[in-house]
Amino acid sequence: MTFQKIIIALMAVTLFACKSNNEKQNLQNGNMENISMPADSIVGKYWILQSFRDQKISNSNNSEQKIGFQLHDKANRVTGFGGCNNFKGIYTSGARNQIHFSQLGSTKMACPDTPFNEAKFLAGLERVGYFTLKNGRLELMDGNELLMAVFKEAGKNGYSAKGNQTNNPEIVEKYWKLKSLAGNEISMEDDQEREIYFTLKTQENRIVGFAGCNNFSGQYSLEGQNKLQVEKMVSTLKACPHLKFDERKFLKLFDKQISYSLKNDVLTLKTEDGTEAVFEAVYFD
Repeated sequence: MTFQKIIIALMAVTLFACKSNNEKQNLQNGNMENISMPADSIVGKYWILQSFRDQKISNSNNSEQKIGFQLHDKANRVTGFGGCNNFKGIYTSGARNQIHFSQLGSTKMACPDTPFNEAKFLAGLERVGYFTLKNGRLELMDGNELLMAVFKEAGKNGYSAKGNQTNNPEIVEKYWKLKSLAGNEISMEDDQEREIYFTLKTQENRIVGFAGCNNFSGQYSLEGQNKLQVEKMVSTLKACPHLKFDERKFLKLFDKQISYSLKNDVLTLKTEDGTEAVFEAVYFD
């Protein structure tokens, strides 16, 4: 080994030792900002927005859902709520606290009474480049490492409980399109007004949807062990003899308590008699 190579090797060892000592000192002092950490340190938790570009966020709207997001380790998915609409997309992470959000899409509900600028928030997420984490406080910074948003840890979801209700941000406020019923695939008929779907709205715990011929609505509650209960169902009274789909069979799904399961934006409802209905989440760009 030449003298020059020996000098380079010694310099590399010295730099590594300095970095290790600095990070050790940061840990001892509780200073996490200067320590490189993987994105999996923030995966699996719902992060509630506290401030965005120096604007404090009260999160005190009528909805139980809180503005924020959650990272899912499978397929590097991100889902969240922007103040009016649910959104989803992809995240990627790298060394030294790098994180990037892309392919963000959201539902298209209109909320004229919501003061928070949801579009600006989502556009800001796509400019995020780094994060820091300390004592449950998550900070997102843009590509120039300027502070953009502050979040606090909220456990598994961003909701407040009402009584024995367990809210699930993966289920509510989403457009669930029917894919199959009792093992039979469902496709939209030529003369059908629109596709069959339902949505669980957090405001007043309302369920709304379309059953093939008629619109319907009611009250719902989400309970422990993935249970869905629907009550006070009403529907319009149109007659559609030209349609083959059995609308009554679909609406009877909601007559009794339903168990549900969710995997990769596919929701399965199962009644006590074993009838299954499969839905997929639809996001509107």
